[in-house]
Amino acid sequence: MVPLGTDIPTRHSGILDWAICLGTSDVDQSNIGNCLDLVKELGASYVRMDFSWGLLMPHEGQIDDAKVDQYDNVVRVCEEKGVAIVAVVGAGGTWPDWAKNKYNFKRFQGDYQRIRDDWIGLCRFVAQNWGGSIRYFQVLNEENHVYHQKIRVDEQCPAIKDAHDAISSASPGSEIIVNVHTSVPSWESWKSRLARWLRDAGEAIDVVAIDHYPGTYTFFTGPGDWAALDQLMEICKANRKKGAIMETGFSSWAKNDLPWYCPIARTHDEKGQVNFINQALPIILNKVREHNRTTEYKIAMASWFTLTGDGQRAWTSLQALHLGKYVEPNFGAVKDHANRKLCFDALKEQISAFYD
Repeated sequence: MVPLGTDIPTRHSGILDWAICLGTSDVDQSNIGNCLDLVKELGASYVRMDFSWGLLMPHEGQIDDAKVDQYDNVVRVCEEKGVAIVAVVGAGGTWPDWAKNKYNFKRFQGDYQRIRDDWIGLCRFVAQNWGGSIRYFQVLNEENHVYHQKIRVDEQCPAIKDAHDAISSASPGSEIIVNVHTSVPSWESWKSRLARWLRDAGEAIDVVAIDHYPGTYTFFTGPGDWAALDQLMEICKANRKKGAIMETGFSSWAKNDLPWYCPIARTHDEKGQVNFINQALPIILNKVREHNRTTEYKIAMASWFTLTGDGQRAWTSLQALHLGKYVEPNFGAVKDHANRKLCFDALKEQISAFYD
């Protein structure tokens, strides 16, 4: 296991730091070196990746030593390549079946006390084993997202506070991130959910973040719609917290070079992805530059979702309503570790402007 260090590494920052989100296949031991070479070529300082509960602890009370070794290798290679890590702990899609069943999340009748010790154990385990190499820990993921939420709304703040205590005790100096999705169906707005967390668990939160996808998941908008970032910056100043864009991107879900009579789909091919990057990232740059110049509660990071992603393509926007089949698999900057998409060079160029 990677030894716990006394100094958590930091990276040189420009206007803000960029991270690239990695998927499960990216952090496979045979792929991680190639992935990090691509991340470095893009100019990013960080990778954002899950430390999966289901992989580390597939059975209650048992640790999968082989997966621990795999994460050891990933962290070691990141250190060798000079790429820092944002560790995501407890994202809904990574929960093992035993934890889901124990919590009884399916009916949203869960009792946090049933899994509290297990949850604390996971957070402590990740921080003890890899905290010496990691500064930022994202706790849970998009818990305002109706499809991602695993913990009842009234139990989210206790879970955040317990995660903070477990991680910070094992890895002093670490910072806790919480994130919300800006455009998903929910009983309350993303701003209200953040306000709830900051009111009841604010002392456990260092960074508040949005996942914002104008033109893909933020429907009827285009690459220039960054009002959510303006709102986040006001929240940061009001609550004296750092901020981040934990996910952004654009899905190339449509087939390339569709005919003229597919106007909506034509904007969502690989050329559309390039257009998004060349419009959205300069807007982010200008907004964050001005904000960070005038306050100590800075926007610290933005993350591109995701490195690898080139799935089945759709012909029409009606097909694309099958989000999991067509939209979600096509956010990547590369098709695979050997083939880049059209957007790769544009993303590289725009990221470089944040470090000039």
